[in-house]
Amino acid sequence: MVQSTPTVLSSILFTFKALTSLTTTLTTLKSHTRSLYLHDCGMHGEFPKGIFKLPNLLVLDMKYNEVLTGSWPDFQNWSSPLEDMTLAGTSFSGELPASMGNLGSLIALDMWNCNISGSIPFSIGNLTNLSYLKLSQNTLVGNIPSSIGNLIQLMFLDCYANQLTGPIPFELANITQLTTLSLGKNQLTSSIPFGLAKTQLSFLYLGFNGLTGPIPFDLTNLTRLTILGLGNNKLTGPIPFELAKLTQLTIFALSNNLLTGPIPFELANLTQLTTLSMSYNRLTGPIPFGLRKLTRLNNLDLAGNKFHGQFPILIFNLKNLKALDISDNHLSGIRWICNMTSLDVIDVSDNYFSGSLPQCLHNMLQGSKLRMISLRGNKFHGLLPRSLANCTMLEAIDVSNNQFNDIFPSWLGNLPNLKLLLLQSNKFYGKILENPESNHEFPNLRVLDLSYNSFTGKLPSNSFRNWNALKLDNEDHLTYIQAEKSSREGSFNAF
Repeated sequence: MVQSTPTVLSSILFTFKALTSLTTTLTTLKSHTRSLYLHDCGMHGEFPKGIFKLPNLLVLDMKYNEVLTGSWPDFQNWSSPLEDMTLAGTSFSGELPASMGNLGSLIALDMWNCNISGSIPFSIGNLTNLSYLKLSQNTLVGNIPSSIGNLIQLMFLDCYANQLTGPIPFELANITQLTTLSLGKNQLTSSIPFGLAKTQLSFLYLGFNGLTGPIPFDLTNLTRLTILGLGNNKLTGPIPFELAKLTQLTIFALSNNLLTGPIPFELANLTQLTTLSMSYNRLTGPIPFGLRKLTRLNNLDLAGNKFHGQFPILIFNLKNLKALDISDNHLSGIRWICNMTSLDVIDVSDNYFSGSLPQCLHNMLQGSKLRMISLRGNKFHGLLPRSLANCTMLEAIDVSNNQFNDIFPSWLGNLPNLKLLLLQSNKFYGKILENPESNHEFPNLRVLDLSYNSFTGKLPSNSFRNWNALKLDNEDHLTYIQAEKSSREGSFNAF
């Protein structure tokens, strides 16, 4: 970062509250001013374009002044030494001018979330000294210009969450110093270009686009990758077993594609993984026994495929696992559920699991931090484990569409955070509450489904009146499902 001459301007000196004070202060700036730091200091009004014209200004940092407005000057026929321009988190608006290509000294350009519209100008390829370019969370449209390949010094490129269309330019392969490429949440199409293996990528995020075709084989040579996010596209074909060479991966996300075939057993070599997400593809075969080696996993999401056979028993070696989703498959067995004391979220719904819940489940739940458990749509029978009452952090329990044969679980009423209790389509029987005057109050219960069981007697109207959370009619409070899946969304669906 360039240091200023005696006229050092910082957010400590400038806490502008009105446009007039900013304009007045502008008149005091000397031509030798080199660094102007005005970030996160509550500025508002319109930013004077004259500041861009300071002849020796090298650093302009205006970030995080959310209500500061402004527009771009015409940089045509303009010789500027500006090296670092940061306008992130402001309310600048309008299109990037083609004349921006004249700012040939720029090394860092950060325009995250500042209302930029229009297309990325082709002239951006003139900024050949750029090493950092961040344009994420704007409303940019059109293609990524092929001239981006001229930025051979670029190390960081982030265009996440815009409305960019067309293919990913193959010219990106020219940027051999690139370490971070984030193009997710756009409308990009065509296939992932070959040649990215020529870069130094450690972070590659292309999720939430319309990319098609297979996973390129040459991605397997990006051995520095720590994060690979390709989810929510239309990728086809098998998962290349050669991806096992990416031994530095911590997050590997392929969910919501059209991938086929088995999970390559070689992926068990990715022992640094903390998140593995392959849900909602067309994957088949058994879940590889070798996944037990991924002892650092926090999140494992294999839902919505065609996996069959028994879930690997030794998966309980994953002692760091926080969220497990294997729902909507053809899995069977039950012993896998033992000893998973670290789980926050467990969803095994819509499989072929059967039998009574084993005694080891009781041990697992002792002192558990479990927040959500879904056993829906299996063939479990017998009693609900009374040890669920030990899970004081539970917010959602779904045991619907099974064959449980038990009385109403009034003992769950002491759970202080329980919001969702789904018991429908089982063999529950007897009165809904044997003792309506008990202390089992269900203080935060918002959804209760008892349908298609064999309950008898009258509805306990007194209890219903006391379940105050059921009476909430403000939509802002109806977040029980979101609350339960928040940890999963943060880890799985972000990529």
